[in-house]
Amino acid sequence: MTMQEKLFSFQGRVTRKDYWFYTLALWGILLVLFLAIAGSSRSLRNDGLSTGGLVLAAIVVIAQIWPSLAISVKRCHDRNKSGWWMLLWMVLSAIPYVGILASLWCLVELGFLDGTQGPNRFGLSPKGLGGDLVAEAFT
Repeated sequence: MTMQEKLFSFQGRVTRKDYWFYTLALWGILLVLFLAIAGSSRSLRNDGLSTGGLVLAAIVVIAQIWPSLAISVKRCHDRNKSGWWMLLWMVLSAIPYVGILASLWCLVELGFLDGTQGPNRFGLSPKGLGGDLVAEAFT
């Protein structure tokens, strides 16, 4: 699976390694951007972030929603769960106190638990497990 398929498609499965790599990369991009905006805004004005900086930050955050959701849905698929679980997580995360538990569930489910061994209803194992006979059934 190519990087473009991993970040923009909602089909297939990804490993924990890929999930962490892309998630940390996306968060790293946000961190660098926010630090750059905060640094440039302080040197230009003393009253906080500039409007241009806030607009740029909003554009980057909105642009990262799709890839973050795509990689998370594929990770759900690897756990043999529907991607609709991510919608439930987003709804629950907006509720005070419940959101903390929902985020903890999401972290454990997507980041630490192993995926389904072999093929499942979402496709072949991204680790290549399951044998040739099972792979032939999906082709």
